[in-house]
Amino acid sequence: MNLTRHKLFPLFLIIGIFIIGISVIFKSPILSALGLDNKSENEYKILTKKDLRKIIKKGSGYSFITVNEAFIEFNKKNSLFMDARPKKDYNKLHIPGSFFAYPYSDTLNKRISLLNPSDPIIAYCFSKSCPLSENLAKHLVNRGFTNIKILKGGIKEWGLQEYPIEGFIEAYKQSN
Repeated sequence: MNLTRHKLFPLFLIIGIFIIGISVIFKSPILSALGLDNKSENEYKILTKKDLRKIIKKGSGYSFITVNEAFIEFNKKNSLFMDARPKKDYNKLHIPGSFFAYPYSDTLNKRISLLNPSDPIIAYCFSKSCPLSENLAKHLVNRGFTNIKILKGGIKEWGLQEYPIEGFIEAYKQSN
């Protein structure tokens, strides 16, 4: 099927021209992405994944920590571990010494008000796809905390490394 003979082709063409026209008027980043803003190739800085990670970490107020790095901190007893999962999951199992810090808990602000905002904190949740530890980290940053790390892989990775866990371990094994 020839695209130019399609009934909607004129509509798509008009929409495309309109978007480019608006982009020219407002000097939109769309033009930059398409290379249509009259800048030479040398004027663009290519960002690497490492650059992007730095930008994200700088802007967020927290960083990430691997399970092995977190285990070193756990053994040194230098960092406070905060479990961002709901209370029922915390009660089933958690990293020894960690405290319940579900980001949507009514009592979280009262509990964190007792902490020093510069103390090192490691937040964790279920796994690497779980957003709860990042939500907790954002909440802590908004409350003035400055030394927050998120455990990559959460308690799932911690358990897979066979690091210490308190609670009913069978519940953990069944959930994986």
